[in-house]
Amino acid sequence: MRLIVVLLVVSALVGAAPPALAQGEAPAPGGAGDPVLFVHGLSYSDLAWRDVATALAADGYGLPYTVHADLNASERTDTASDVVVSEIVPTRRRPDRTPVAVGGGAPERVDSRLFFVNFEAVADPAAGTLAPYARRGAGRSESNEAGVVKQGAALGRAVREVLAATGAERVVLVGQSMGGLAVREYLQRRDADGRPRWWAEPDRPDGHRVSAAVTYGTPHQGSNLGAGLCDGEGGGSLLSVLTEAFAGARTEAIRDLRAVYPCSALGAGRYLYGGDEADTDEFEDFDVDADGAVGGAVVGINAGDPGLPYAVDNPAMPLPPDVEYVYVVGSVFGLGTDLVVEASRQVLQRRDGARPALAPEGARRMVTGRPHLQQTRDVQTIREVLASLGG
Repeated sequence: MRLIVVLLVVSALVGAAPPALAQGEAPAPGGAGDPVLFVHGLSYSDLAWRDVATALAADGYGLPYTVHADLNASERTDTASDVVVSEIVPTRRRPDRTPVAVGGGAPERVDSRLFFVNFEAVADPAAGTLAPYARRGAGRSESNEAGVVKQGAALGRAVREVLAATGAERVVLVGQSMGGLAVREYLQRRDADGRPRWWAEPDRPDGHRVSAAVTYGTPHQGSNLGAGLCDGEGGGSLLSVLTEAFAGARTEAIRDLRAVYPCSALGAGRYLYGGDEADTDEFEDFDVDADGAVGGAVVGINAGDPGLPYAVDNPAMPLPPDVEYVYVVGSVFGLGTDLVVEASRQVLQRRDGARPALAPEGARRMVTGRPHLQQTRDVQTIREVLASLGG
C-alpha cells in the first residue's frame, strides 16, 4: 500500500510538471476552424477536461458546451433502449445535477468550437430529462462504465447535435483513454450489410463528418488492468487496485478493454478482437454488441493476435482514410507506461497493405511524460495537437 501511495503522488507531481503555455503564447486554433468534441475516459465525466475547457475558451474557441448521455437508461442492453442523449447545454464547472432536457429536436445555434460529452448521467424517461453527474449506485454498470458500443452510439448522436448547432461541415474528435475507443467505435462500426452504424450521415461516403481524430493514452491494443482481481484472488498490483477503485472488475467497460480475459478460458477480448458472445458471470453482462441479447458473433475493431501489442484495425470495418489521425502516447520517465496503460498498447494501428506498422502513413505519433490520470489536464499537448491539425 505504501508503494501505491508513493506512485500516485509521483503521478500527480509528474502530471503537473510540464508548464502550460501562457495565454499570450497559445498556438492559433487549428483544425481549419472545425468544432472540437472531447470524449472522457472510464469512470470520469466532462469535468475531467475543466483545465482544457478554460484554456481553449481563453484561446478563442468560444464558450464550452456539453452533450450529456445516459448509456444504461433501461433494464435492457440494446443501444435503442439504453442510450439517452441530452440537448446541447453550457458546460458546468462543478457536478451540478440539475436536470437537462433530452435532445432530438433542432438545437439552437451556438457560436463556439468547444464541445464535450459527459457519460456520467441518469435519465428520467418519464420526465424527458437527464440528471448530469448522477449515479445509480448498484445493480448495473454506471453510465460512464458502460460498453464501448453504447459509447459510440452516443457519440454519433453528439456529433449530429454539434454539427446542427454550429452549421459546421466536420468536427474534430479528441478522446482520452477509453474515450479514444469510443472515437474508433463511431468511425469503424458497420452493420451486417457494411453500412456505417453510428455515422452522422451513414449513406454518404464521408458521412462520419470528422476531419481529425486524436487519442491520448488510449489502450488501442487492449489492457488487462486489474487482472489480479479474479474470484478468490486478492489483487495486489497498483493496476489491480486502480481498477477496483475506479471501475470494478466486472463492468461493461472493463469487459471491453480486455485484450484477453484473464479470469476465464474465454480467450481474446471480444470487443477488441471479436468472437462469440458467451454466457458467463465474469462480467455484469456479456452483450458486447449491445443488440439486446447474449449470443452470436461480435466483430472486433482490431485484427491480429491479442497477445501482441501491434494488431491493425479490422479490414472488415477499417478506419476511414479521409480522417487525419494523431495518437498521443504517455510514457512516464521513459518507462514504457503511463502507469495504467503500456505505451506499446497505446499505439493506433492502421492497415498498410498487408503489414502493420508502428507509425503508418497518415497517422502521427506524439509522446509525452504525462501519467494516465493527468492526461485530461495536459493543456500544452492538447493545444499543440489542435494547432497542428489541417497543416
